[in-house]
Amino acid sequence: MKNIASKLIKVSRECAAVAKNGTNDFHRYTYVQANDVAKIVNQALINHGIATTVTHEVLNFSSAVNKNGKEEKVVTVKATVTFVDADSGETLTTTGLGSGQDIGDKATMKAETAALKYSYIQAFNMACSDADPEADSSVDERMGAEKQRIANASNPKIPVQNNTTSSPTQSRCSSCNDPISSKVREYSILNFNRPLCLDCQKTH
Repeated sequence: MKNIASKLIKVSRECAAVAKNGTNDFHRYTYVQANDVAKIVNQALINHGIATTVTHEVLNFSSAVNKNGKEEKVVTVKATVTFVDADSGETLTTTGLGSGQDIGDKATMKAETAALKYSYIQAFNMACSDADPEADSSVDERMGAEKQRIANASNPKIPVQNNTTSSPTQSRCSSCNDPISSKVREYSILNFNRPLCLDCQKTH
């Protein structure tokens, strides 16, 4: 493995970082485009004589209802990437997961694209220009609001029991008293029966 490892170190050096040039206009956030990752990685691999083969395995295929009440397909895929040193014949394999959702026939392709993108990002420890996605509270709020909407649609007659003495317009965390948005409050009451900020939700 000495030869391919040496070459992959050089590839990693050339793929140290990738910018988040993509923009989601609807949710107003930036993201790393698969094309940008493929471009920088492929060029580095070619520069150092490394070929790749990629296979995909569908791990999950299900359905979900979007905010317009229409059914969409949700697919999760595992990508297996094999790097082959053209000089020594040595190989190294890595994997990555990706999910895609689409109302038409593009869910699988979206999942495959995401899986390959993250396979490369993780294999070469590529740094992204924006913050860690797990620290993006706006995404947490959007997902919380969507979960509540789906729960309400599925159980419209089931009331939410509120054990807090705060008023319905409470806009502060009942645990640490930090201010919280209305969406975070609604999600917290649905799942914890009281208004909690994101940090306190994780604690509970």
